Amino acid sequence: MLFVVGCARLTARRLAQGPNTFPELLTPRPRVTVDYGGFDLRQFPVRELRVGPDHATLRYRVVEPADFRLLMNYAWDTHREPARMRVTFRALQPGEPLPGLGTPRGTVVLLHGYGMEMSSLLPWALRLAADGWRCVLVDLRGHGKSTGPRIYFGTLEALELAQLLDELERTGRLIGPVTALGESYGASLALRWAARDARLARVVALAPYPELRRATLNLRAEFVPWFPQSWLRAALDQLPRVLAVRPESLDPITRVAGQPVRALLVAGGADRIAPPADVERLARALPGRSEFVVVEGVAHEGLGLRLDLLGDRVSSWLAEASAEASSAPFPGPPSP
Repeated sequence: MLFVVGCARLTARRLAQGPNTFPELLTPRPRVTVDYGGFDLRQFPVRELRVGPDHATLRYRVVEPADFRLLMNYAWDTHREPARMRVTFRALQPGEPLPGLGTPRGTVVLLHGYGMEMSSLLPWALRLAADGWRCVLVDLRGHGKSTGPRIYFGTLEALELAQLLDELERTGRLIGPVTALGESYGASLALRWAARDARLARVVALAPYPELRRATLNLRAEFVPWFPQSWLRAALDQLPRVLAVRPESLDPITRVAGQPVRALLVAGGADRIAPPADVERLARALPGRSEFVVVEGVAHEGLGLRLDLLGDRVSSWLAEASAEASSAPFPGPPSP
């Protein structure tokens, strides 16, 4: 019994550990690979922001509106099970100015998935920049090159993103309307953030999960089925104690239910981590001004890169936020 409890506590601490501290040896082989075609992210200067209360330094980059002439190509290796997807994109660098655009039409903050970093959403930043949006790519705490030895599954990160908006406003880089686009972990985080920060006019949530426990168990079944399920369940029981939070606070659905969050929620029809039924539950929990879309045949890992299937829909959804902003005042930051 003591052995099981000890393993559960150790695994819970591991779950809360920043993914950027994991040895690469322990990372499952990706089912999606991206060829950036020599595109240099360094052309967008990196900025840093100290956030708290559990102090970390977030790194972020601002992509200004421009036409990058983004081209996306997709290829599948169907000889493996499950199939692997290879994505190649090419883009002009630097981008060309957008004719007739005086100021950006608004700000989009892009939030990556668990274990990923800001570069994973670079194609979306280039696509939306061509629509006239100022895009902010960020490494979440414990990811990429941001610091923070521990992650909090949104219970603290939503506050840190509000602090990022404060910093953008202080430095004159925040233009309303403000929207967010997130993938998986980042999608669930974007919904939680919008529930506490009225400055977010709209959210695009690609493959969000409603409950952390269910999503984590699904990940085990999909990527590490050899890991004992009983140990993981026991670790998830211990996780709230490790993070000093209430158990229900780790589930996005408990934070967004009934909140005035306007979101486009997208599920992959072949997603076994956040299956369509789970994403639809999140959509139903919102008070009626959101939309739910299923992209048939697409798995969890590839959904965030399917600009060919989602680009126009996302652009239209965000364009509505820009149109609505002309008749509404920009709200202030949330109360601490």
